Amino acid sequence: MVMWAEIWRASRITSELQPYCTAIGALVFAALILFASWFHYHKAAPKLAWFQDVESMLNHHLVGLLGLGSLSWAGHQVHVAIAILFLIAGHMYRTNWGIGHGLKDILEAHKGPFTAWQGNFESWVKDPLHEDLLRMQFGILILVAVEAFTLGGALGPVNIACSGWLHLQPKWKPSVSWFKNAESCLNHHLLGLFGISSLAWTGHLVHVAIPGSRGKYVRWNNFLDVLPHPQGLGPLFTGQWNLYAQNPDSSSHLFGTSQGAITGILTLHGGFHPQTQSLWLIDIAHHHLAIAFIFLIAGHMYRTNFEIGHSMKDLLDAHVLPGGRLGRGHKGLYDTINNSLHFQLGLALASLGDITSLVAQHMYTLPVYAFIAQDFTTQAALYTHHQYIVGFIMTGAFAHGAIFFIRDYNPEQNEDNVLARMLDHKEAIISHLCWASLFLGFHTLGLYVHNDVMLAFGTPEKQILIEPIFAQWIQLAYGKTSYGLTYFYLQQAGRHSVRVEASGCPVG
Repeated sequence: MVMWAEIWRASRITSELQPYCTAIGALVFAALILFASWFHYHKAAPKLAWFQDVESMLNHHLVGLLGLGSLSWAGHQVHVAIAILFLIAGHMYRTNWGIGHGLKDILEAHKGPFTAWQGNFESWVKDPLHEDLLRMQFGILILVAVEAFTLGGALGPVNIACSGWLHLQPKWKPSVSWFKNAESCLNHHLLGLFGISSLAWTGHLVHVAIPGSRGKYVRWNNFLDVLPHPQGLGPLFTGQWNLYAQNPDSSSHLFGTSQGAITGILTLHGGFHPQTQSLWLIDIAHHHLAIAFIFLIAGHMYRTNFEIGHSMKDLLDAHVLPGGRLGRGHKGLYDTINNSLHFQLGLALASLGDITSLVAQHMYTLPVYAFIAQDFTTQAALYTHHQYIVGFIMTGAFAHGAIFFIRDYNPEQNEDNVLARMLDHKEAIISHLCWASLFLGFHTLGLYVHNDVMLAFGTPEKQILIEPIFAQWIQLAYGKTSYGLTYFYLQQAGRHSVRVEASGCPVG
C-alpha cells in the first residue's frame, strides 16, 4: 500500500475525492467515445469524400492531435512534473541529516566511463532477493566483452558466424527458386528451428538448469559425471518413461539447494514454485520435450525430393467450402503468396509480432525465470520492451501488406477466392474490428482504473479479478487440482457440468 500511495501522491492526488473524479471522468469519456462510434456507424456514417479531404484532415491532426496535445503535455510538465522533480531532487544529496548521496562518493565510483561489470549472476544466485542486486545496472566493462569474443591467439574480437559471408559468394549464393520452395522451407523451419532447438533447450534444462536448482552446479568439467536422474538413460531405452515424472520436487523445495529436491525431471506438476513464484523447471523441461517431439514429426510433413508428405498447393486448392459460401476458397493463393516477397514478409512480420506480444503478456502471467515474479521493475521493463518491438514489427507487417495489394495483387488470379472476398467486404470488416477493439480496450481500461482506485483506497478485496477458468479447466482434465479452487464434477442425466468457487464466491 505504501508504493500505491506514493504513486498517487506523485500525481498530485491527495484526497479520496480526486480518484473518484478521475474514475468518473474516464467513464464519461468512454461513454462519449462509445456513443460517437455508434452514432457515426448507424446514424451519420461519413462518406468517402470526407476522408479524401486531405487539407481538412491534415489541419485537424496538426492542430488537435499534435498542437493541442503537445501544449497540454507541456502544461502538465511545467505545472506538475517539473515541480515534483525538483521537490524530490532537493533531497537527493547528503547534508546535515546524513541521508542522500555524497557527491565525492559518486565521482569516486565513476573514475572511468565503463566501470560496472556486465552482470551480477553469481551474487544473485546466493541471494536473489537482495535489494541492491535488484537494481538495474547500465554500465558494461568493454574489456570483458572484447576478451569474451577474442579467440586464443587472435589480435582482436573474431566473429565466427561466417555463414552470411559464405552465402554472398557467387558459388554459394542461393537462387530465387530456392526461396520459392515452400515445402522445403517449412520442413527446415519446423524441424530445425522449432524441433531441434526445443530439444536442445530441453537438454540444457535437464542437464544444467534443473541440477542447478537442486544445488548441483554442472559445468563442462563435470558435465558427464552429474546424472540428471538416478537411473540415467535406462528408462528411455526400456520404455519406462513414467519414471522421469515420478518424485517431483516438494513444495518445501528451497531453490538452489537440495532441501526439498527429489529426482523427477519431466513432470506435469502444475502451478508455481512456492518460493520463486515461477513455473517449475521440471514442468518446463517436459513442455519443451513435447514441443520438440511434435515439431520433429511435423518437419517431415511436407513433400520435398522424396515424394512423401503433402503439397502446399494441393492443400490450399482443396480448401473450398462445400456450400460455396467462400467462393473458390483458397484457390490461387499459393501462387499469389509464392510470387510476392512483400506478401511473404508481411505474413512473417505479422506472425512474429503476434508471438512477441504473447511473450510480453506471458512473461508476467506465467513467469519462467526464478524470482522474476517478485521483481516488478524487471517485469514492467520486459513488457514495455517487447511491446515496443511489436509496434515496430507490426508497422512493417502492415506496410508490406499494403505494398503487396498495390504492386503484386492480381485480381484475375484471385477471382472470387478468400482474398478477393475479403477486399469486397473490407468496409464491414474494418467497422466491426473498430467497435470490437473499442469495446475490449475501454472495458480493459475500466478494469484497470477500477482496480487501481480500489488499491488506492486500501480495499483490494473489491477488485474485479478475472480467473482463467478455461485454462484451469484444461489442467483439471490432467488431474491438477492444486489451485486453491474447488471443482465439483456433477453428472446429471448424462450431462457433465463444472461448478467453480473462487475465493468463496460461487461462479455459475
